[in-house]
Amino acid sequence: MSRKGGRYIEAIAASLPSSSSLKIIEGYSETEVAETLKHSDTFIAVSVNEAFGLPPLEAMCAGCCVVGFPGDGGFEFMRHGETAHVVANGDVEGLKKAVRLIASQPEYRDKLRTRSLELSAYYTLDREREYLLRALGLE
Repeated sequence: MSRKGGRYIEAIAASLPSSSSLKIIEGYSETEVAETLKHSDTFIAVSVNEAFGLPPLEAMCAGCCVVGFPGDGGFEFMRHGETAHVVANGDVEGLKKAVRLIASQPEYRDKLRTRSLELSAYYTLDREREYLLRALGLE
């Protein structure tokens, strides 16, 4: 599953095992995204410019394993080998390898999913609102 980064989609699709499928959620409403995330195994983060990093965190909250680019804002919660499989922003070959790795190692994928769910429990709407207000100098 992917939300942004259309130029990486072709490379990712070619790397998937034949038993896997890729659903692109760009342009979905928030409700459609939430419903799709609930039924997805893995979220592929391909936005290199994501400043807040919220789509991968949203995927973690929904129980998806996250693999891909951290963008500019994902490093707070995308911890390589702990809560996500992180690939350097823009590294297409690394992303293809990571997608194959995640697909072929269910134990690793489940470990990342479990740890990311534990971490995502820390992020609440109220806490994120406070961070945003502070960042904007409104609190």
